[in-house]
Order: sequence, then C-alpha cells, then structure tokens
Amino acid sequence: MTKRLVVNIFIGSSSSSSSSSEQNVAKIALQAIKQASAIKDKDYKQLTISTIYQNLKCCKSILNEYALRMNHASPTYTTIQQDKFHPVYVSSLVFDGKTYRGEVAGSKKEAEQLVARIAIESLLGFDSGILLQIINSKSKAHNGRNTINGHSGNMINTQRPVLVGPSKQPVNV
Repeated sequence: MTKRLVVNIFIGSSSSSSSSSEQNVAKIALQAIKQASAIKDKDYKQLTISTIYQNLKCCKSILNEYALRMNHASPTYTTIQQDKFHPVYVSSLVFDGKTYRGEVAGSKKEAEQLVARIAIESLLGFDSGILLQIINSKSKAHNGRNTINGHSGNMINTQRPVLVGPSKQPVNV
C-alpha cells in the first residue's frame, strides 16, 4: 500500500519577532484554505445542478419548500396548451416578484416541473445554502425510494401474475 503525504509550505515576509512571522504564515494558510473551499463550493453547486436535471419530478417540491423556509409566498404557475391538436404545454411561474418562463413539454405536469427547475437554477446564483440543502435532501430521499435492497425500483416481480390488456387476464411475466 502506498501512502501519500501532501506538504504545503507557506513562506511569509521576514519579521523580527516569531509571533508576527507566525501571524503572516497563518494569514497565507487561511487564504489557501479559503481558495480550496471556494473550489469545493463550485463543484458542490455543479453536482446540485446535475441532481435537479436527473430528478425533474422533485423541482416543484424543492421550490415550494424553499418558499416556505424563506417565508415567501408559494410560486404561482400558469400553464397553457399551445396547440389544440397536440399535447404541447408551456408553463410560467411567478416567485418572489420574478416571472420565469419554461420550456415546451408533453404534459402540464412536466411543463410545471421544467419551469420550477429554471427558477431553481436562477436562485442558485444567490442562494445562502438553504436551497442546496433542500435539493440534496430531496435527492437523497428520491434515491432511497427508488432503490430496494440494492436494486432499482424498476424491477418486475416475476412470481406474481401481472394484469394487462382490456380483458384483465393474468399473464405471467
């Protein structure tokens, strides 16, 4: 097994007393720690954004919880069907005095989730950390629901008959 040792050497300006030299080195060390922390925060936000892209179904819930925690009114959604002959929907929402316009979707529910995601992305730029906490807690809850004993929730139990078709006759899968 290989062990790795990382050594950071901080060289400050020379000083006549050891206490001021220690303070100079401590300032440099603190700046290095802050820079490393800023990089980690950027990576954390990027991971959070990818989480909301994977879990679109959670976006409205995330935004509602954020509104509740921040003492804002709940978002107000407006959804229109753009074409009478095709199920094409677009939603907009008003949250904290700002209006967000969503993308085209195949259902009203999806259109509302998409516009909620757009609002979340916008809010992440100004978030104090509360929105990130909510997203990560929803992500953990969502991942926990879809995994049972290490298997995806999309598995079919082949020991029971499955009812399909208009006749509702049992069919073994």
